[in-house]
Amino acid sequence: MFFTNQFKVEGAAMDGSRRRTLINTHTHQVSGIVVDIPAKRVYWVDPKVDRVESMDYQGNDRRIVAQGMNNVPHPFGLALFDQYLYWTDWTRLGVVKIEKFGSPSEIIWFVKFCSSISKPSAKTAHSDSDCLAQKIENPCATADCEGMCVLSKDAGGFGVGYRCTCPIGQKLVEGKKCVDSIDYLLFSSNKIVRGIFPDQVQSSLSEAILPISPISQRRIGMYFEVECDVHGNSFFYADIMDNTVYRIRPDGEGAAPVLVTHNDGLVSMSFDWISKQLYYIDNIRNSLEVVKISDTGLVHPDQLIHRQLLKNLRDPVSVVIHPWKGFLFYAE
Repeated sequence: MFFTNQFKVEGAAMDGSRRRTLINTHTHQVSGIVVDIPAKRVYWVDPKVDRVESMDYQGNDRRIVAQGMNNVPHPFGLALFDQYLYWTDWTRLGVVKIEKFGSPSEIIWFVKFCSSISKPSAKTAHSDSDCLAQKIENPCATADCEGMCVLSKDAGGFGVGYRCTCPIGQKLVEGKKCVDSIDYLLFSSNKIVRGIFPDQVQSSLSEAILPISPISQRRIGMYFEVECDVHGNSFFYADIMDNTVYRIRPDGEGAAPVLVTHNDGLVSMSFDWISKQLYYIDNIRNSLEVVKISDTGLVHPDQLIHRQLLKNLRDPVSVVIHPWKGFLFYAE
């Protein structure tokens, strides 16, 4: 498979393995890509430089099909059928056709008013195809995967094989079975919160939770700290951009704020799963504080039950607790 990643064109096996960068020079914003299966070539469009290009499957033999404001003013969605390439053009407000080996472009459909069309794209639907006439065996037909079966390279790396995989939140065992697992590594890294199975060799299959990012949560965020509630099958993460702590389940459901005030610089937190309270260090206020956690989260900030335990600390940085013993430890 082939995909775009900002200014790059990348390739990988269909199970996510063998990922590699094919093109990353003289490109600015690759916004459309299509595969010419009979010719074993990949075509893409770049609206920033007004260009349509192609390459072979290995990223070699790079060729310019068309370029320039007159021929390719602002291409976006890209499709292919027989010897023609088609794309939606945001400047011409229509669908443009060109020969895949290069020719003057031709507008074959346009609209006068496009207020109802946002970022138009293009696809071709046809039954008369050389690919459909080929008899292709499906390795997944007899794979007996409990979760999902995705195509991949075979063990030798030449033919088509398969790989069993599981939904996020489950772990693959014995090559085919899926089991629920709460044993994973949870961490935050500036713009994302992830949970992974450290023993999974292939990173594309190691996700234990649905990753959390500002895009997935539809807000601008910077995630600094995470904490688990194993008994409640959920975890907490702190967004220091809006000084809010959220609680969420591994599948991405049930997201709710639990702390929206009384913190200016949260740097560490620890959850007491016995009394359902969250202890945290505020490095701006130089304090150690605690907030009661509701199963439903906060409907309104006035519901917050909060207490400052220690103040006037000297640059506190971390807190941990031992609920069974009733001990609390912090570093400053």
